[in-house]
Parts: sequence; structure tokens; C-alpha cells
Amino acid sequence: MQIYLFHLHDTATKVISSKTVYELLKISHFSNLENLRLFNIPQCFDIDRFFKYIKKNKEIKSALDFSSEISDEYKKQLEAIVDEIAEDESHDYKVPWICFSGIDYTSFGKIKTLVSRQL
Repeated sequence: MQIYLFHLHDTATKVISSKTVYELLKISHFSNLENLRLFNIPQCFDIDRFFKYIKKNKEIKSALDFSSEISDEYKKQLEAIVDEIAEDESHDYKVPWICFSGIDYTSFGKIKTLVSRQL
């Protein structure tokens, strides 16, 4: 089995745009990724579209670490996704690691526990 890894770190705020998720999903081999790690993600990243993709692709493990400069509005959007994950009992997809400044400590603990169970 091959492991495909996509890792984007410090330059993320310079290369991620509002169309990034759309463009990634167009790549034919993107669905073969087993690990995706994005760090310093700006708020233009379409998290809703990406979360829908994660729930469809049952195999991808993802770690999403957002920029410290995201707005309170975007943080609310992320919190809603974290809450949805925490409340879902089936998890028929790989729970993504989601981290951002200001994340609720309890929610972060739930995500951490769920991700740890998948390892």
C-alpha cells in the first residue's frame, strides 16, 4: 500500500485562496491521499466544502491548523464543524484534527480523543 501525503506549512497563507479546495478536488489523484496536513490556513479556505469532502472520502486523515489571524466569524464556522464532529456518534469518516486559536478547550479535547482512537 502506498501512502500519499500532502503537507503545506509556512507558505499556506500565501498559496491558499478561496478556490483552493475546489482546485484540489479537481486533481484526479487527490482522492488517493491518505494524509493531508495544512498549517497556518487563512480564513479564505473553504472549510465547509472541505468538510463535506472529508465525510465522503472515508480514508483521508487530515490535520488542519488555522492561522492565528482568522476572524471571530470564521472561528464560529470552525466551532460549528467541531461541534458537529463531537456530537456525531457514527464517525464513518476519519475525524480531522482541527486546531485554531480560541478553540473551546472541551471541544478540542473531544477532537483530540476521537483522532487518537483512529490511530
